[in-house]
Amino acid sequence: MIQASSDYFTAVQEKLGRKGLTVILSADERDVVDDYEGQEFSVEACAEHIAKSRA
Repeated sequence: MIQASSDYFTAVQEKLGRKGLTVILSADERDVVDDYEGQEFSVEACAEHIAKSRA
């Protein structure tokens, strides 16, 4: 598995923070970030996926 770049990871955390959500990611959520970046999905799409999975 490819590990997400720190810029992409940080951008996802910032998007989650702006939504009023915790920026601390679980191991599974970190895997999602890695997968989304590896597939070249946008930061917005990744953050939205994580936000919906927490609901």
